[in-house]
Amino acid sequence: MQTELNVEATPTGRIVYQTPDKLVSRTLDVNKRVAYSSPTQDRCIVENTPNCDGIELCHVFGRANSTDDTLMSSIEFNWDILKYGLNLDSRRNCIFAGALFHAKYDKGRWCLVPPIGVLQDLLKATKTGDRKIVAAKLKDIHDLGTYTYTLVPIHYEMGYKPIVWQTTDRPQAGDDDLIIYKYPFNKPVIEIESHVYPEFIVLSIGLHMAENPLLVSDPTFDQSHLDAYTEHFKIISTLYRTWTKPLTDAQKIQHKGMAPRIQYQVTDDEMSDESDHDDPNDKCYRAPRSKKKHATTSAPTTRSTRRSANLTLSSTTQLDALIPNGLEVVEAEPKVEIILGVNADGQEPDGPGSGRVAVLRKMPSSNKRKERERSVSPSPTSRRQGPGEGSSQENDLMSMLTSAAGYDSDTTPAAPAKSSKAKGKAPAKASKAKRKVAPLPRRSTSKRS
Repeated sequence: MQTELNVEATPTGRIVYQTPDKLVSRTLDVNKRVAYSSPTQDRCIVENTPNCDGIELCHVFGRANSTDDTLMSSIEFNWDILKYGLNLDSRRNCIFAGALFHAKYDKGRWCLVPPIGVLQDLLKATKTGDRKIVAAKLKDIHDLGTYTYTLVPIHYEMGYKPIVWQTTDRPQAGDDDLIIYKYPFNKPVIEIESHVYPEFIVLSIGLHMAENPLLVSDPTFDQSHLDAYTEHFKIISTLYRTWTKPLTDAQKIQHKGMAPRIQYQVTDDEMSDESDHDDPNDKCYRAPRSKKKHATTSAPTTRSTRRSANLTLSSTTQLDALIPNGLEVVEAEPKVEIILGVNADGQEPDGPGSGRVAVLRKMPSSNKRKERERSVSPSPTSRRQGPGEGSSQENDLMSMLTSAAGYDSDTTPAAPAKSSKAKGKAPAKASKAKRKVAPLPRRSTSKRS
């Protein structure tokens, strides 16, 4: 029976690892939590289009950052969160957006800018250097529930396509169901209400600015529309550098942590430990695998064993299963024939179980390769080897070669063979069988009168 999903709950602990450098796949529970908390539900946060085609779940602060333990530990420490306690699959870190806007957001082409008042409050709390004060300020901000952000294009690629905001699911032509915004989207500005926490947006923009210092001040193209957000980006950069600064040794000792939720794959050496995997009834039991290098521990697996049908009688134990009681095994070979009912002398036994022996005889292998017969005619009997012309083996070989070619040893063409009937000699042995059969009467050649 499945338990009902608590859409208001926040997952505790970091995202589980499937391998040391790979996270497990995201579940659909995240989509349900985001749709429940977002003011636009599961619609695109940029254009308010319904979630029927091309709408994707987008992480504000990238999900892959969970693999950076140094980065995550610094954020958790400065926010007064237990180590391994920040989960980036939280609904407060996810939005729904169209595939085009999702891809451009991940590349830093546009962003959501928090209100200047919220940024100033976070900066003031962070400058105190007290994690408890920062955590208290974040809690006060969280109690607001929803926040109003400004959509700001950063890269000129955002000007290739206008933003069309839908006020209804099925807009009609000529009505006010569509609101069109043109680049740089500042007349009027696009204000978006969202459930996303401001600290995750600070981390997202700060990370892009750290990777590209010219992100908001690139002289290669016009970014004059960003002048109104200079103070915003300055505070965001300061907050990001402070929150993500690597911890000192003293801070690492001071930072208390929870048990990490790691789901590594088990190696062959770990799988061979019989103390942990010898009970098939145990939920953690995994059958050993010989073909795969690793065995995943996320779900039970079974392995079917295929036994060979070819029985090799190489031991007395295997042979005893085939021979009835009272028989004594003399010899065992890979392929044998068992002859029962005789003793060692080949005589019939006097009674049941009185010295009967199973005589094992080796059976000829059916897989033995047969030599191909050579069709070489015998050498003529009239040809003889003269003395002093070589060894007997060499002479025999030469005889076979010259006989097959139809020449004598002196390279003279052999005379055509004559039938034995013409010479008056007795027919060959192969024709003896014909003499036993009465000859057929000859057909008369005389004309009938």
